[in-house]
Amino acid sequence: MDKVTKYREYIKTLLTNYAKDDISTEEVDVQLIFDTEHDHYQWMNVGWEHLNRVYITIIHLDIKNGKIYLATTKPHRRKSRRRFSKNGCSQRRYRPGITSSL
Repeated sequence: MDKVTKYREYIKTLLTNYAKDDISTEEVDVQLIFDTEHDHYQWMNVGWEHLNRVYITIIHLDIKNGKIYLATTKPHRRKSRRRFSKNGCSQRRYRPGITSSL
């Protein structure tokens, strides 16, 4: 299995494991978007809270030139932000092979 294929699997596993603990309601859905053709991956919250539209990208990852780019480093929900920070992912800390696009 080549490096990019491994990255695709790692990203899918990571997002799936984190998103399963996100709170989905009747009005707000948790969405995982895996575009393996263009290598774009997102975890989003989409829907309505009362009369307010919810359209939040929790995290957006891209694979470009054999590297993983983290496009969203600050999840909008406090619970999600704490969970990422607790597990070693923060705005200033990146694992080898992961590059910030900011």
